This record gives sequence, structure tokens and C-alpha cells, in this order.
Amino acid sequence: MLRLFMKTILLCGLVLLSAVGARADSIRVNGDLVSVGDSKLELLQVLGQPDFSEVVTIGVDTGGNRSKRERPKKVEIWYYLDVNELDYAVHLENSRIVKIEWERRY
Repeated sequence: MLRLFMKTILLCGLVLLSAVGARADSIRVNGDLVSVGDSKLELLQVLGQPDFSEVVTIGVDTGGNRSKRERPKKVEIWYYLDVNELDYAVHLENSRIVKIEWERRY
């Protein structure tokens, strides 16, 4: 009985984690593919203009002395909603895709 309870708890946890979102390396639309490392122009050609976008500044503190700290960097995030029943957040640095996140639409 305890084993069944533990399996149920584990399954519920996995379902909740999958609802939060996930990372992907690429997005396929109508046979065209855009991947991490591709340019902003390639992203525009495959997915078009985003539904909305934002620019965020990320500060990176590696600890230690000031000379080893990285400078804050600007990341552009483009949001595409309801692409193949998924929402995507595409992170761009220096006009290149560095990260793709997705979340399933319900």
C-alpha cells in the first residue's frame, strides 16, 4: 500500500513539473526549424514577428574579487504564443538564440 502511495505522489510531482515549462533546443514550424545558435534573422524568417518581446538585464556575480565578476548583460526575450499548441520564450544575446523555453497551452 505504501508503494502505491509513493508511486502516486511521484506521478503527481512529475505532472506538476511538466506544467511549469521546459527547455528546448529548437522549434519546428511547417517543416522549418530554428535552433539555439541561429540568428535573429533566421528566427524572423521561420516564426515571424513575436507576439511581444522584452529586454532584461541579467547581472552575473561569480563571487570573488571585482576583476573576475562578469558585466551585466542584456538579453532580449521574444514570446511566441500558441505555436503548435505551445508558448515559446526565445532568449537572444548579440542577435543569436541562446535559449528556448516552452510551456504547454491548456
